[in-house]
Amino acid sequence: MNKLFYICIMVVMLAACGSKKNNEAANNTEANNNKTTTNDQVNTGQSQTTVVAFTNIKPETFKQLMGSKVGIVLDVRTKAEVDKGKLPKATNIDFYKPDFDDQVAKLDKNKPVYVYCAVGGRSGKAMQKMKAAGFKEVYNLEGGFGAWQQLGYTIEK
Repeated sequence: MNKLFYICIMVVMLAACGSKKNNEAANNTEANNNKTTTNDQVNTGQSQTTVVAFTNIKPETFKQLMGSKVGIVLDVRTKAEVDKGKLPKATNIDFYKPDFDDQVAKLDKNKPVYVYCAVGGRSGKAMQKMKAAGFKEVYNLEGGFGAWQQLGYTIEK
């Protein structure tokens, strides 16, 4: 009877260990599947911020990236909007123009593109078009030109 008791205890313990290993393996697989592929890291002087290509980013991070990694600043607003001000060194390609896709295709697909519009909607759509066209990195300014201006960052007229 004692032998049977010990055998039962051993079976339960082995089953528990096997279950724990299976759970750990499942958790490790799930963690690996949930990892985000990152294409850039920005050193803010305090800690590193990881930025994923083809994403919306806050104005502070957008500005840091523009300063740390040379790329193309793309304004997708209309000429009337651009005439009121734009980000420094921005190239304007109007999202609403019929030749928008053709004009964007002329840009260097290997350089990071920092895209913005008035509030982030058009530039978000432009970012998706650029991703489909084979660009490597495109960052959309959350809140657009309005958010940039509200923070008092430099603009050109």
